[in-house]
Amino acid sequence: MKKILFFVFIIFAVNLFNQITWAQKSPKPDRIKVEGSIVAVDALAPLFNITFAIQQGFYIFRIEKLKKGNEKSLYLKVKYLYYPGPSPLLSDLGEGGKNKWMLKLERDRDCDSDLEEMSYYRSFIVEKTDEKTLEKLVEKRASGSDLSGDGVKEGPKVIRLKDTGGLAGVPKGEKLPCYVLKTEGIKFLGEK
Repeated sequence: MKKILFFVFIIFAVNLFNQITWAQKSPKPDRIKVEGSIVAVDALAPLFNITFAIQQGFYIFRIEKLKKGNEKSLYLKVKYLYYPGPSPLLSDLGEGGKNKWMLKLERDRDCDSDLEEMSYYRSFIVEKTDEKTLEKLVEKRASGSDLSGDGVKEGPKVIRLKDTGGLAGVPKGEKLPCYVLKTEGIKFLGEK
């Protein structure tokens, strides 16, 4: 019985040690608090949202005042995560970016992108639908390779970004840092 208790204690101690060291090594996310306005919105993102799941929208936000944190860029890509229903930020879309907001944001380095990547949705036309071609497409998609070629041609580009005022000021060719916004991180500050 003592051997079993000792063995259980060792397993518990190793597990606890691993959790503590993992928590110490994992970096804390970069958080910022900013004031500013929306200069563009991804008009296609709402079309891909599923009714009862967490929804997401993408915006380009212009920083007028950095209240907390560290960010050098004047423009941010904001990935807004929210549950279905009324949302304060979504109501601003019809206002043409006239409203001023304070946002609490958390950095997401995986979704950084430049204006060109955000401006258009690339579509593809599959000319052959045999099993081999479809398998190649799945492999290419999984590896991040370009999908064109091998029975697939690029289709028309669909405009994604709707300019709500000020999109012309966004630097072209520069990656915009991406931040995640949740509904509790939004505060309306009034009209500009």
